[in-house]
Formats: sequence, structure tokens, C-alpha cells
Amino acid sequence: TFPHDCRVQEDNSSNSLPQCYSENVKLLMAWVNAVCEFYNIKVENFTVSFSDGRVLCHLIHHYHPCYVPLEAVCQRTTQTIECSRTHTVGLNSSSSSSSESDTSLNVVEGMFDQTVTASVLYKELLDNERKNFQLINAAVSDLGGIPAMIHHSDMSNTIPDEKVVITYVSFLCARLLDLRQETRAARLIQAAWRNYRLKRELKLSQEKDRAARIIQKSAINFLARRRILKEKNAAIFIQKHWRRYLARRIFLNLKKRK
Repeated sequence: TFPHDCRVQEDNSSNSLPQCYSENVKLLMAWVNAVCEFYNIKVENFTVSFSDGRVLCHLIHHYHPCYVPLEAVCQRTTQTIECSRTHTVGLNSSSSSSSESDTSLNVVEGMFDQTVTASVLYKELLDNERKNFQLINAAVSDLGGIPAMIHHSDMSNTIPDEKVVITYVSFLCARLLDLRQETRAARLIQAAWRNYRLKRELKLSQEKDRAARIIQKSAINFLARRRILKEKNAAIFIQKHWRRYLARRIFLNLKKRK
């Protein structure tokens, strides 16, 4: 098995930012670590710490997760899994001396198996780093405003150029923060538009309701007048025939008497 939390080794002199760095570069590193702290990543420099692409992926994901989903970031890289560049693994030397002669063949076979395993693992880790940089390049292309300055062949399995990384991270920082402000402005505009639209729809609904009430009232009045008129005409018609009936009856009675 391979122990975790191991890294490709770099000279200790580059593990911390030199004092000659400008205040802006120190602030840039502080911003990177402030974001990466959410993902339990400690960034120590602008070289090897960026070589596997995880830091850049997390920076983009933190501000725009739609471009780089967290589950798409490959966490198994040469920065998180120990695997020597010669594809070999050291054996545990704690075996007893009494059994050394009996297990020498097994040790040789174990060394061969672990060497092959380490070689396969190393290729897998490098392939994961390549996938991370593919995610970065795709996201940066969609974000726009960031020059295509890095390639996985210049970053992975090597010590990246520090000036290139600092410049790239500076562009990325500016763009992410600008987009964050643009997103906030867009949300404010959307909220204002929604409020305006809701008020407009409410006013329109109230006007429609008022118009419907007026129409309904007019219709009720019209139908009421029409009903009254029909009832009046019916009453006149009945009265007319009733009077004719009474007049005829009186006439017939008078005629009989004569």
C-alpha cells in the first residue's frame, strides 16, 4: 500500500514566499489560501503547489461552481499520493533476520510487483492532473478575460515557472472578482426587475379586477332592467286580456238581461 499526504519533493527554500516578494504577491497568496482553506488545502508557493491543478480548480469552483463542479476535480495527484518518479517503492526492513534466507525470493517478487504497481499509479496520477488542467482551460475559456498561459505539460510532473503562475493567478483573481461583482450587479438588476414586474402585474391585476367588477355590475343592472321590463310587459299583457275577458263577460250578462 501507498501512504497518503505525500508530495513530489521540491527544494525547501521555495516552500515559503521570499521576503523580496511585493505586497501584492503576498496578498495574492493570502487570497489563494483563504479560498483553499475551505477545501483543506495549504498553498505554500507559486510553483509545486499549483503543479497538479487542484488549487486552480478550487479557486474557480469557489466562485463559479457551475464551471468546475467539485466532484469533477481529481484529488488523487502527485501532490496527495506518494510515488517516486523512478516508479519504485521502498520496502519495510523490519523483518526478522532468522527468516531472511527463507523469504528472499518472496522479497524480490514483492519488489517487482510493487515497482509495476507504482508505475501504473504514477501514470494514473499524471492523467488525473491532466484532467484537472483540462477542466481549468475549459472553465477559463468560458469565463473569458484570462490569457491561455498554462498547459499541463508545463505544470504537471515538473516545477512550474513561478512568474508565469503568479501572472496567471493574478489574471484569474481579477476575473473571478470582477465576475463576482458582475453577478452581484446582475442579481440586483434581476431583483429590481422582478419587483417592478410584480408591482406591474399586481397593478394590472387590480385594474382587470376593477374592470371586471364594473362589467359585472353593468351586466347585472342590464339583466335586472331587462327582467323588470319583461315582467312589466307580461303584466300588461295579462291585464289587457283580463280586462277584455271582464268586458266581454259584462257585455254578455247585459245582453242576457235584455
